[in-house]
Amino acid sequence: MLSNKIFTLSLGALSLSLALTVCAWAQTANSRISGTVTDASGAVVAGAKVTAKNEATGVTYTQATTGAGLYAFPSLPVGSYMITVELNGFKTANRMGAILQVDTPLVVDVTLEVGQASEVVNVEGAFEKLQTGNATIGNVVEQKAIERLPLNGRNPLSLITLEAGVTQRSAGAGSNTISVNGSRDRAFNVTIDGIDANESSVPTATNNIYRLNPDNIKEYKVTTNNATAEEGRNSGASVSIATRSGGNDLHGTVFHFLRNDALNTKEFFTNAQDSPKRGMKLNQFGFEVSGPIRKNKTFFFASYQNNIINVTQPIDQSFGVPIVYHSRNPQPGVQYKYYPKLLDMARDVDTLMVIVPGGAGTKNMINAEVLKALGPRGVLINMALGSVVDEPALIEALQKRTIYSAGLDVFANEPDVPKELIAMDHIVLFPHLGSSTEATRAAMDQLVVDNILAWAAGKPPLTPVPETPWPPK
Repeated sequence: MLSNKIFTLSLGALSLSLALTVCAWAQTANSRISGTVTDASGAVVAGAKVTAKNEATGVTYTQATTGAGLYAFPSLPVGSYMITVELNGFKTANRMGAILQVDTPLVVDVTLEVGQASEVVNVEGAFEKLQTGNATIGNVVEQKAIERLPLNGRNPLSLITLEAGVTQRSAGAGSNTISVNGSRDRAFNVTIDGIDANESSVPTATNNIYRLNPDNIKEYKVTTNNATAEEGRNSGASVSIATRSGGNDLHGTVFHFLRNDALNTKEFFTNAQDSPKRGMKLNQFGFEVSGPIRKNKTFFFASYQNNIINVTQPIDQSFGVPIVYHSRNPQPGVQYKYYPKLLDMARDVDTLMVIVPGGAGTKNMINAEVLKALGPRGVLINMALGSVVDEPALIEALQKRTIYSAGLDVFANEPDVPKELIAMDHIVLFPHLGSSTEATRAAMDQLVVDNILAWAAGKPPLTPVPETPWPPK
């Protein structure tokens, strides 16, 4: 059985963000609102006051249109905005519900009507639906989708696999990797609030160095093709993540998600083979809290999540092969099939792994008869002692192809390896010979001397072992 317990407390799980009145966020964390102000005849309007108000926080940003009637707010936090345009001689125009998404520029054009500035014209949703500013191909995964779609393990980035052109590897060592449009599975570029968040050794977009959860992400954009300059760096997809911020209202959530094998039934084949039920105890708990420090000015957001995972799974389920064993007596608590006779087990298996103590009782226990029973498809793996295997019988069995192959970690007369074994090209040798070089033996000798000198001088040993506790008892 395998038991694995993981405790994670990462920067992504514990985050504190402050949204300030004036700030210059990286462009891949925020986005841009721009547009043109015209009158009813289509002529551009210069000098109009344009205000962008974040409807969640109340923070406002103000500009004046240029001589060409243009305005632009180049770096705004994501969210819902109201665009207000004011100019003497024209009615005040409000464009509400302008949803700004991460790294997705929004165009909001405004047409002013002649009238008094005290008169207000409210228009909701009058903004560009089709992106014409660039040829980027991608999609924004919104907070609503992150919160409501099922997520295994509460990993919001797993939704990347639903994007067009994205494929997920489902076999081998890369079972947790994805690729987009045929690019390499390591060709992603991930940023969090504009900061690089790529794991350096084996990067994958769904498992970056910060363990994000659905509570601390506002939304993220997945660009699969034609990335803009601020996004582009890698040939694969670009993932731009915007974290959440606080607002004018105080909010808080406490959660605990539980998975426990006590709530599960046995799988069909597990039950048919009378195998133990797979153990699974998953606890994910934490909280998130946000609110104002100073309303319409400064806000806070904090999020914490802890994962405690305890999984027990039979090795044969992990590797997809049945496991059997032989020993002098059946071992209590071991669920695998027991063979009282080694010879019978050798006939029924393809791979025979030897892990037994040395001594007269086990000397040459793997003999010619056992090797013959293992058969021409059999593989012998010896991780015990060289004396356990009848080495001449093994050499003969390999030469005559009585067995298929062997992996040998030890030999009868170490450090000497029989020349017959070295000459074979259908076996693998992992001899304990790394310490046989002059340099390593000299270093080992010196280490022994240094340990003795340290002990004699009343200092702790360089390589302590249970037999030499420090300080001495």
